Amino acid sequence: MCSSDLNKLVKRHSLLTILLGIAFYLIGALEFLNPDTYRIFLRGWKYDRNGISKESAASEKIGGIVVMLIGLIALTGIFIS
Repeated sequence: MCSSDLNKLVKRHSLLTILLGIAFYLIGALEFLNPDTYRIFLRGWKYDRNGISKESAASEKIGGIVVMLIGLIALTGIFIS
């Protein structure tokens, strides 16, 4: 607050952090919206059947939400000084 009161520019994070935040958010959104496709793309080649169970889809969606939150934290720079 002191720096903003004195009209000094405070750099919170770099362009690389913003780009990583966008990448994490987009990956998380794709994982949340298409858990079946995302799971088959990464780990589906190991299994004989192509479909995933409801529990597996739910865990992929939870993982997507976590990755999106990490992306938002990187975008906003809350914990980055």
